[in-house]
Amino acid sequence: MLYLNDVILEEKSFPDGTPMIKLDPAALYDNLNLTLGKNRIMWKYDHDGELFRLACIANHLKEWKLTLYMPYIPNARQDRVKNREDVFTLKTFAECINSMPFQSVTSLDTHSSVAPALINNFCEEDPLYYIIKAYEMCSETPVMFYPDSGAAKRYSDMMKMPYAYGIKNRDWQTGEIKSLTVADNGIDLKDKTVLIVDDICS
Repeated sequence: MLYLNDVILEEKSFPDGTPMIKLDPAALYDNLNLTLGKNRIMWKYDHDGELFRLACIANHLKEWKLTLYMPYIPNARQDRVKNREDVFTLKTFAECINSMPFQSVTSLDTHSSVAPALINNFCEEDPLYYIIKAYEMCSETPVMFYPDSGAAKRYSDMMKMPYAYGIKNRDWQTGEIKSLTVADNGIDLKDKTVLIVDDICS
């Protein structure tokens, strides 16, 4: 879903699937700010078809000095190639974003250091605020759990408390996680409330 200055942009199409994009002047143009970088498109990713809509809107409004905010970076999972047949989709995605006239691109979490290196004028928002909010919403004091060692390294420095983490057994041909071994660090997890923290969980 795409938003311009917090106004949702409806996703309509012609019968053949071609995007039908109309920017309502009263809701959008009257709300645009001529100040550099004050107009923000927020992209809450649902599907890759939104990328073309984003490009169309960004190009149409390029004189308005747009910034882009993506809480989640699409294609962040494919941030490396392990085999010759692997396609480096994140690199192509970054090239698409870089072709658009954004003053800056911000994300809540980057999954790895690869996306910030590939996307121009990139800024990362600190996720600690949201982790603390989730922690405070738990009905009892939770045990922190990170799904893999990468997440443990990234977030345990933010949350200075005991934690457990997972060790994944992944099939690199399919991406499927076959099993998860829990490294409990001596913490008894039985009957505990567990807060799972990572940038991508599925």
